[in-house]
Amino acid sequence: MGVTFTYIYQLTFFTAVMAYSGEREARGLHSLTMKPVVDPDKAGKLAAF
Repeated sequence: MGVTFTYIYQLTFFTAVMAYSGEREARGLHSLTMKPVVDPDKAGKLAAF
């Protein structure tokens, strides 16, 4: 019983994390900082890159 509960819990948690990560990717946010990602075309023009 405990193994089944743990399996289902981990499966639903992983699915939720993947869905949240997909939403962030669709909005163009960085995975760690949650800030917008610089467009590759503009990155060459910035001094920081």
